[in-house]
Amino acid sequence: MPTFTLREAVEEDLPHMAELSGAAGGKIIPGGGDFVLQAWPHWWKLDPRLHANQLCFAGERAAGFVRIECYGEPTAPESSWLEGLRVDPAFQGLGVMSKVTEACIATLPSSTRLAIYLAVGSTNEKMVAISNAKYDFLGGMIIHAFEPSAEMAAAANAAADAVSVRQLTAADVGAAWSLIASHPAHSAGRLLLPGRFYAFRAPSLGALAEKVGSGRAVGVFGSGAAAPLLALVLEFDTGMEREENGAPIVIEIHTVITSTHLGATAAAGALHAFGRSRPITAPSGASLRTLLSTGPFLPAAADDPGSVDVDDRLKEALALAGYMRPMASHLRVYRMPPSGADEDETRRRAKSVAVVASAAIGLLAVAAVLVSRRGR
Repeated sequence: MPTFTLREAVEEDLPHMAELSGAAGGKIIPGGGDFVLQAWPHWWKLDPRLHANQLCFAGERAAGFVRIECYGEPTAPESSWLEGLRVDPAFQGLGVMSKVTEACIATLPSSTRLAIYLAVGSTNEKMVAISNAKYDFLGGMIIHAFEPSAEMAAAANAAADAVSVRQLTAADVGAAWSLIASHPAHSAGRLLLPGRFYAFRAPSLGALAEKVGSGRAVGVFGSGAAAPLLALVLEFDTGMEREENGAPIVIEIHTVITSTHLGATAAAGALHAFGRSRPITAPSGASLRTLLSTGPFLPAAADDPGSVDVDDRLKEALALAGYMRPMASHLRVYRMPPSGADEDETRRRAKSVAVVASAAIGLLAVAAVLVSRRGR
């Protein structure tokens, strides 16, 4: 059994990270490559209070690495996302994953230890088995691409013409939070908001306000004087750039929440309206592709983890709206269960957050009325 040592990782450790990536075959993502090596130069630009990085060594050789990013105010972050977990195959089965993960978590503020999330690709059978045993499975996120055929577009356009799409403002936060709070996955503690790259964060009024303030929140509204919010579309904080067939392409990924009161046809109109509102060219001149990350969805059969699929209403709506599922696999999202004192703190915070959110929504409603009156 080798002797392992742990230390905080720094930006200058890129050669160690490249060594770990190479040991894994450099095929962390479909098609080859490792997003950690691509993201490494950007990671260190983040406020140092919002990320923790840990390396494990066997002598001089890197045996494992993990990174955890935090979300919320730097002085009091509210949730975190575990990513970039790498273990050299030569040291697998020796507890390296637990050592490096536990050491990294120990450096986090106590507030973020209450809500640590991570994800595993459904095709990574080994990590899926480990995660299913150790963590709380929140559901599968399934990617859809907006690629309407001429026939589909003609049928969906009629429903889409009855709604409007616009970027949300501060006055819309109350309505948007109400839509989130009404979603069954939110009441079950499974709904997450998009973070950086393809990470997720805990839903909160502050997290939603951040999205709105950064211009990464879009609403689809119904017609009439009330103009209800029918769908909320939130974009991940960072677009992904890559090359396809030698040409640059920018991929924007969004999550979507539709009102549970909408039937499949009405939901299709909202989804199609959003899809056709998106540009096809990025500011850089590269092609722009819009993807929806739908979910989280639970398995249709509890004893069959692979049976994760889109629910029937949304599946019909996506098909009618011209969205295609480009891959059979999905991203499985988990939450690390709190333990001991952290569990008691989780219950205490849940009660206080509910009270604060209720009061904040009331204040937002009043502010929206004042803004509308001032504009008359």
